Amino acid sequence: MGHIPISDCDVCKQLSSHNYADLRSNSIPENLAALIGSDPSQRLANEFIECPTCGTLYLYTYDCGFGENDITLRRATPTEAGRETDIENCRKDLSSTHNETRGYAAQCLTEYYLENGGEVEVGSLLAHPDEIVRSWAEASKRFHLYRKQLQSPA
Repeated sequence: MGHIPISDCDVCKQLSSHNYADLRSNSIPENLAALIGSDPSQRLANEFIECPTCGTLYLYTYDCGFGENDITLRRATPTEAGRETDIENCRKDLSSTHNETRGYAAQCLTEYYLENGGEVEVGSLLAHPDEIVRSWAEASKRFHLYRKQLQSPA
């Protein structure tokens, strides 16, 4: 499969970076069902799902019980999922005309560079002339550090 930016993917362009559905009174929305299916109990409660069209990763969570029946689908980075990051295409996507594509590219690159000691590269993303790239890089850096803090023993 060749590289398809999220803005050109028929599945992912219907999703935001964070998607939520309360299933107590509604069925799974069509845009989420395209990735997770119609029965949330058929998946693990915390599972990475890959878009079959473009390969974008999402972290799926399912909370059921005590009055909850919720699903969340959050766009994840390859680094977060333990997969290889396509650095070359992410760099190309930084110049996309679509905000979501530029933002996701910045998120993927920031996460990759932070995990692999690329402080200079992270600095260039944080100082990027494009506000979308800068803001996604900053948010990704904060989220990365937050996750690291949760993973470290107290």
